[in-house]
Amino acid sequence: MSKRSGPGFTLVELLVVISIIALLMAILLPALARAREQGKRSVCLNYQRQLTAAWMMYADDNSDKIVCGDAEEYGDWETSTLLYACPGTDPTNSHCREKPWVLNDWDSTLTLAQKKDKIMNGALFRFVKDIKAYKCPRGNADEVRTYSLPDGMNCKVISGDPTNGVGSGAVLIKNRLQIRKSYERFVFVENGGLLTGTMGGWTVYVTRYAWWDIPSARHGDGTTFSFVDGHAEYHKWLEPTTFADIKKGISSSGNPVHDGNKDIRWASIGAWGSDAAGKGTK
Repeated sequence: MSKRSGPGFTLVELLVVISIIALLMAILLPALARAREQGKRSVCLNYQRQLTAAWMMYADDNSDKIVCGDAEEYGDWETSTLLYACPGTDPTNSHCREKPWVLNDWDSTLTLAQKKDKIMNGALFRFVKDIKAYKCPRGNADEVRTYSLPDGMNCKVISGDPTNGVGSGAVLIKNRLQIRKSYERFVFVENGGLLTGTMGGWTVYVTRYAWWDIPSARHGDGTTFSFVDGHAEYHKWLEPTTFADIKKGISSSGNPVHDGNKDIRWASIGAWGSDAAGKGTK
């Protein structure tokens, strides 16, 4: 019988140890990746709760009037143009003397420092002064903000027939007292999809089963939302057609109709309320 020449492992023993380590790594790495994603998702939800608390404090300080939900996509606050004109040419959507919650930080010509200034000069920054709170940890390097308010939260309502608007039943909320069923209405939506498209409000049809702004894909199978009652949640998308639209990143003009899509119905109720979006018409 041969004897070992020293305290080391034999080649066979080393191969066995390496195989065991490789097996453990194969088992643990997916779990570690999930844990890392859950951590980022938790941070994202916390940021949205902070922003929602700021949204509430703004309303507390302004006799229940809610902050302008636009980000200067529909006009220029500083020069009082378009929806910011005084008097406004569109009374339904007027933002006369309303400072946006953030300014046009989405402008691709701006540097990162300039984009941050646009947030710091917005109406909500005095309530949430941590610039990190405006961006999901999964955001892109050229983004400083990944959250938007839905159109109905004092941004802009393009009502009328769904072929040229979001559909009938869309109501622009300008006062917190207008909101019914606070547990179902969105305040902040994680925006952008696969693109860096976080501009003004997040647009969704009232009752038409098609996406206008596609959902975010920053958290795998779902995204995060905050609500008027103060809670925030991760919502997992259910429909294969939703994932197909997210993957394509198609624009509002080309989004197909998906009759009965549960994800679109849920998003419509969150954006417009069950009184409008819950009709279930197409």
